[in-house]
Amino acid sequence: MLVVAEDTCVGCGRCVTFCPEEALWAWGILEIDYEKCTECLICIDNCPVDALRVEESA
Repeated sequence: MLVVAEDTCVGCGRCVTFCPEEALWAWGILEIDYEKCTECLICIDNCPVDALRVEESA
């Protein structure tokens, strides 16, 4: 599961522009629409502050 490190995210929105599924939006802190997210991880590669990571679902 894709997660946002809220203490690191600066809400710049750069990852939003690269998401092919339009599953991200940044209004302050990044939000993820998990119904749309396919975990392609393009957003991780384009986050300038490394605020995104993948964690295993519980």
